[in-house]
Amino acid sequence: MELPITAFEVVLMVDIEIPKFRRSRPADKKAAMMRLETVGLSPFADRQIGELSGGQQQRLFLARALVQDADVYSHG
Repeated sequence: MELPITAFEVVLMVDIEIPKFRRSRPADKKAAMMRLETVGLSPFADRQIGELSGGQQQRLFLARALVQDADVYSHG
């Protein structure tokens, strides 16, 4: 079963503590789109995540981490 959720919505869902009924603020939407642009996925914002390739999905979750201001680093 595929989740009916777009790439944009995945990045927008950054804070699990925000009540589900709260609407996203314009600033939240802008930040999500900026991060999609950062990882080169803004043209795919309206695509279902199941329609993305494996590499695109990895970049999508990187964009989500960037919106959260998570520490993102590689093991070298």
